[in-house]
Amino acid sequence: MIKFTWPRIWEDGYWSKFLFCFNIFMVLLTKAANSLMPLILKEVVDSITCNPKEMAKEGKTCDTREHTYVLIIIYSVIKFTRDFLDYVREVPFTCMIAKAEISIADEVYDHV
Repeated sequence: MIKFTWPRIWEDGYWSKFLFCFNIFMVLLTKAANSLMPLILKEVVDSITCNPKEMAKEGKTCDTREHTYVLIIIYSVIKFTRDFLDYVREVPFTCMIAKAEISIADEVYDHV
């Protein structure tokens, strides 16, 4: 499949190559944001459900209310960023796939 579609994705000069590299970069950024979200959410939940008596036994203290709010804001920003990057990635990806489909359709039509 890759052998068949790769020449169609990587043709047409610098613009299609830029779109391909941009799409790969955006996928990696989205995956990084997806990886951070559960970690931040764990910290938020731990900060909200902190029991001072149990933490005192371990020799630790609970986070302050401000720290909890900052964690919630960080989680919200990462979630928004992930969704935004996903939408931004979709437009160039659609253009790149459409060009590949047109190229494949032209080749099939010429063959028939």
